[in-house]
Amino acid sequence: MHLGGEKFRRRTIVAAAATAIALKAFPQASVGQPRAFLVGNTRYRPSSQNIMTAHKNVRDLEDALTDLGYRTESVFNASKAQVLSGLDAMLASASPTEPAFVYFCGHGINSLSRGEYRNYWVAADVELSPPVTSAQDPAARRKHYEEIAQLSPSLEEDIYPRMAARANAVTFIVIDACRDAASTISDADSRVVQSRPPAGCLVGYATRPGRYAYTPRDFNQNSYFAESLIKQLRAVKDEGDMTQLLQRVRVEVRERVNGIARSEGVLQSLLGQLGLKEGFLQEPDVASNVSGRAVLRPSLRRPVESPAPVPAPVPPLPSASSVPSPKPPAAISLPQVKPPVAATPLVDGQDQTVWAQIETLTDIVEAEKAVNDFLQRFPESLLKPNATIRLEDIRRVRDAARRSRVLRTALNLPEGSSLRNDYRVALQGDKFAAQRLAEAISKTPSLGDAAAAQRWLQFSAELGNGIAAYEVSRVFNGQNLIQEASYYLALAETNGYRAPRDFDTRK
Repeated sequence: MHLGGEKFRRRTIVAAAATAIALKAFPQASVGQPRAFLVGNTRYRPSSQNIMTAHKNVRDLEDALTDLGYRTESVFNASKAQVLSGLDAMLASASPTEPAFVYFCGHGINSLSRGEYRNYWVAADVELSPPVTSAQDPAARRKHYEEIAQLSPSLEEDIYPRMAARANAVTFIVIDACRDAASTISDADSRVVQSRPPAGCLVGYATRPGRYAYTPRDFNQNSYFAESLIKQLRAVKDEGDMTQLLQRVRVEVRERVNGIARSEGVLQSLLGQLGLKEGFLQEPDVASNVSGRAVLRPSLRRPVESPAPVPAPVPPLPSASSVPSPKPPAAISLPQVKPPVAATPLVDGQDQTVWAQIETLTDIVEAEKAVNDFLQRFPESLLKPNATIRLEDIRRVRDAARRSRVLRTALNLPEGSSLRNDYRVALQGDKFAAQRLAEAISKTPSLGDAAAAQRWLQFSAELGNGIAAYEVSRVFNGQNLIQEASYYLALAETNGYRAPRDFDTRK
């Protein structure tokens, strides 16, 4: 087992020899065909920082996406210019109504840009290790990482703006990179910070903020995240709900990585490095700004269930007696798992019909009962991981609703509006949907009052939205509620959002 110690090392399990990689030819496009653009950066300096699985990840994703009807184009060991020109070419030929898929595998950093921390996809062949002389010189280290950022495409400044014209179609951005924090770096580190995607974008991360993305050191294997993602893409039989697919990936990856670490006898030591006694070493994350279902193949879309009506306000939940400190979410210790096998959905699809009905539920008690009944009725369903995640989300939503008092608010959401869908999925745990709802209420007083807007923003923050937590902190800071402002600022940092340097909670 190989575990790296450098700040930029992508953590690895099971070392093996390298072999050569052959590139693929691409199929010709057809009218209305969805597009995919894939980036695999293996080569970095020093060579100990190489991502050996990147090429195979891309090649296998090409096959899986081609089978789903996508035209795929890929670059390997790419510079910033190559990534952006390839992305521009893909977007120029993409239909404005068909989905697009972007994948990056490599190293990630964040660095300051115009007072804000930005995510960067580190270009190939970049020197990652700072000069030895900078060990005692924070300014020199900062300059080194700023130079890396200048050579690399920025998610917020280069990738997201290019998606602005695609608000009417779904764009999937999948980032297979670590999101760990290097505490010895003052203003730039190897953590991928939280950012909000533009309208129409769903971003899938290989791991949550503050965690590593593990991978074998073997050119003949996939990273554990890519392995599960590819398996689930190959199992798609209908239009392919990407949100549900990534939920299944989340369950598989966190169990698989924990199982491997447990079998190697290093699980507890690795958890200890993260400041945890229990939990998951790697847990994929999603940031979605898609209102409605995000599907891979809209041409095969099945009829969508009508959203459930917005229920009347419920009796208040008890609020916390004091402001708690942010803590990592509790997680269940799971047994060692075997490598994933091909997923096989139920033939009759009855489980999918029942699950579609469960997806419309917003009442927490009703949803919890329905999910437990589903697990008993369909123990072999392909949707079992989704049910497992839903139960966890129900507990998370219940706690977040209690702390934010969001269920005390009354809303007036128009029939048939996207806000009703945002309401539904927010109460299922979608932190960005809760933020969209808060912003809509704030802009349109007829939807709800100012207190409702603030509570929905707090609800979003409690669900894990670091951006919303920062905004709530600003509100409390302006009201001179320093304890509350400090709590939400700490919550923002815990969830991967770094406040601008000029923000002060001591006013």
